[in-house]
Amino acid sequence: MTKGKPASAQSRKSLPSTLRAMREPEMSSIISAAEFGKLLANGGAPYVIDVRRPDEFAEVHVTGARLFPLDDLSPAKVAADLKVPSARTIHVLCKSGMRAGKAADRFRVAGIANVCVVEGGTDACVAAGLPVEGIAKR
Repeated sequence: MTKGKPASAQSRKSLPSTLRAMREPEMSSIISAAEFGKLLANGGAPYVIDVRRPDEFAEVHVTGARLFPLDDLSPAKVAADLKVPSARTIHVLCKSGMRAGKAADRFRVAGIANVCVVEGGTDACVAAGLPVEGIAKR
């Protein structure tokens, strides 16, 4: 044991990086709905996914968001389907932020680090007046 470092820090360093990522997901990059709205208005967030269920998405979703339900989420498939360059960020939405955080963790474990969760999810986007589509445009 090295002086000054807790044993848990040493044991984490001895794990391969992929196992560390699986055991200890890093904090997601987070953006407020207001800042996300500014990105959308300036054309700066073309890679937007919504990880809710199809019925939730049909009800209301941010304009331009693509549906990739969390239950079936394959980060590699999302990146391939959207043709996301590695330097670009995927913005992730759900209803309020919880499922988006889980999705972001899956992306990081899959080696896709440029992921940003929209804080407060679709509810916050609706409240901030961002453009939305769906059968129940609020």
